[in-house]
Amino acid sequence: LSRKSLAVGEISLTGQIKPINFIGFHIGEAEKIGVEQVIVSQSQRIDKTSVELIRLKTVAELLSLFE
Repeated sequence: LSRKSLAVGEISLTGQIKPINFIGFHIGEAEKIGVEQVIVSQSQRIDKTSVELIRLKTVAELLSLFE
């Protein structure tokens, strides 16, 4: 992971990463401050963006990125 990464999503009680509303706005604001990678739910619908997207299903997958 880049030091300029951001994770966005809702986490369910079962550890699933769920999509959020207004993701385009959040990514746009993140781009303004230099974010290069955004971690999102695998099912998140996203229009075109210049940042690298990392799509995950579960928190366990997210944690494996830090190993």
